[in-house]
Amino acid sequence: GPNRVRLYLSEENATFDAVMDEFGMQHSSSHRRKTATALGDALELIATALDRSQRRVCTELKLSRLQWRQAGVDILRGALSSDFTLKSLIDYVSEKFQHRVSDSRREILEEGLSHLKGHLATSQDRCHPEQCSSIRRAKGLEADAVLVVAKGLAELKKWFITDPAVRNADKQDKCRMGYVAFTRPREMLCIACLKPSDCETEALLASLGVTTVAD
Repeated sequence: GPNRVRLYLSEENATFDAVMDEFGMQHSSSHRRKTATALGDALELIATALDRSQRRVCTELKLSRLQWRQAGVDILRGALSSDFTLKSLIDYVSEKFQHRVSDSRREILEEGLSHLKGHLATSQDRCHPEQCSSIRRAKGLEADAVLVVAKGLAELKKWFITDPAVRNADKQDKCRMGYVAFTRPREMLCIACLKPSDCETEALLASLGVTTVAD
């Protein structure tokens, strides 16, 4: 159907770089996100300019939730235009909140504004059919079909550890990577390994109900 998305995941973001053009893939834009939504990113930007947390801004400036969100919408509207620069953002905050933005905040604000504008520019691309991402950055993403690629058998086996004690003892959180990756698809999950499989791995997969496809 239309807007069906395939997601390619691996521990490292660069795993698919060599084949991106060949398969028409693009990096998922989710890694631009600091919060769950574009509005959240805009509000975070204003709070950064005001040099305090969002909660403190609302408490100290006696803003209702609606007034605060309206300011975020103002920034989003502005950021859709190429004319909206760092100076526009600083002028808005100075005028709206009577606050002089500290020079020490300029660099972080410039980076935040550029991420927000980049996200807004690619958000209509969010349904790009072939997307890739590192597993860590894939939290919260969903796709119709997902291909998860392990670098080697040791990594692959770690992803399939179901013993809670072993999982809890895994300080690098490698076991959880499998859980994050395998819960992204809505319909179909495929798992691949860059190294040839062995009998032990195939037996482990079979015991978990994973169907092996001969190449």
